Amino acid sequence: MANNSASYRWGRILAFGILSEAATIVLIIVTVTVQATLNPGESEAARQAFGLRAGSVLGPIAGSLFCLAAAFLATRPLTSAFRIHGLLVAAVAAALTIPGLLTAPPALRLVYVGAIAFKLLAGFAGGVLSERRARENDHI
Repeated sequence: MANNSASYRWGRILAFGILSEAATIVLIIVTVTVQATLNPGESEAARQAFGLRAGSVLGPIAGSLFCLAAAFLATRPLTSAFRIHGLLVAAVAAALTIPGLLTAPPALRLVYVGAIAFKLLAGFAGGVLSERRARENDHI
């Protein structure tokens, strides 16, 4: 099957890319909220510092894992172009990361660049995994 734009599942690409990034954001918010609840007397500066640390650790790691899962799920019903679909899911998630990159403190910008790179790799890997699953199940 030709990989033309008409055959791409743009709704799935957008939905799963957005879902991947939303899951990362929710995880960071929940982590910061739980930490603040467990430490009620903590200063606002300490909370903000924890939020930056949590985001700089959880963002790239969880973001990549969520992107891998989203790409895999987005490409499951496909019969071809698994890898490009997975990469496009990751590109959507990465594009949603760019505002954070542009507004991040200079010390964290490299973390954002790394997170974007890992998301793209994870999206491609999700497509590869889905393609392998399809080959095993359907003998494509």
